[in-house]
Amino acid sequence: MVAALQAHNTSIQLQVDAQEWMGHQVERLVQAMDLQWDVQEVLASALLQLSSHIRAWLGPEEKEWAGLGGTRAEGSGGEV
Repeated sequence: MVAALQAHNTSIQLQVDAQEWMGHQVERLVQAMDLQWDVQEVLASALLQLSSHIRAWLGPEEKEWAGLGGTRAEGSGGEV
């Protein structure tokens, strides 16, 4: 009887340990996903800045060739 109770307690403890381990893994996964979103936001911001710099660097002919509509926008006085 005592051996059966000890085996049952060991089984329950193993289940609790497994659930705690899984909880830690979920926490790590959530942290990794948060980090991934942060990296994606930084990359998106950098790409927008790079795009802005490229558009400022291009002349009207290059903008028209690239399909950025530089000739019409510059003729109206606006930035592209």
